Amino acid sequence: MDCCASTNRKKTNRASCMHCGQNGRHVPLITLKSLLKLRLWQRSTLNAICAFCPNPSCVTVYFALDASLTFTSEDLKVPVFQKDSAMAVPFSYKQSEYC
Repeated sequence: MDCCASTNRKKTNRASCMHCGQNGRHVPLITLKSLLKLRLWQRSTLNAICAFCPNPSCVTVYFALDASLTFTSEDLKVPVFQKDSAMAVPFSYKQSEYC
């Protein structure tokens, strides 16, 4: 195979957190709309592509790839499992007593 030929590999959905450098995953806009406190959702335009930072020691939970926005746990309606080690934080909100 030619080393310069294009491949059929899918484009990665990873991005690096601007605060800690951890690889994050892109998140759909509906995720942010669902989890952000209303005042933040209304105030921000959120035209940027955002990603999730899974590093438990980083204060950033979601960030814009263009570095225009960052959101911390304080900005969310509910705790995030990777950022909060408390036992009451559900891993998934689909089948949880918190729904």
